[in-house]
Amino acid sequence: MAKKRRHLGEILYKAGLVEKQPLLNAIKTSRANKKRLGQVLLELGLVEEETLTKAIAKQFGLEYVDLDGITIAPEAMKLVPVEVIRRHNVLPMSMNNGRLKLIISDPLDLEAMDVVRFRLNTELDCCLANPSKIRTYIR
Repeated sequence: MAKKRRHLGEILYKAGLVEKQPLLNAIKTSRANKKRLGQVLLELGLVEEETLTKAIAKQFGLEYVDLDGITIAPEAMKLVPVEVIRRHNVLPMSMNNGRLKLIISDPLDLEAMDVVRFRLNTELDCCLANPSKIRTYIR
């Protein structure tokens, strides 16, 4: 049986990164405006992008990557077309044993992973990084 994924709010609250009442208010706002909770938390200034991204990585069981401290293999960057990288805000990091390590900004963007997987005909090992840092790296 698959392990149930914890809610983002629960992860942030239990880690002491957000107070209960502001979190509950953000959840209400999220539902009322049909926005993701993380987006609302950022808009309200309740969490920083890095804190949110690390919590999302934990929620999805993904490795968090700080782009300030890594090197992207130039040959990996050549594997994925620039338009795919820009449209989906992803970075190919390295290729090992026929598997591409792909840095993603949104674990719910299954299309991004499918496009890369299909174009390269390879399996992916995904990790998560701050969306703004990926955009900066791409420029």
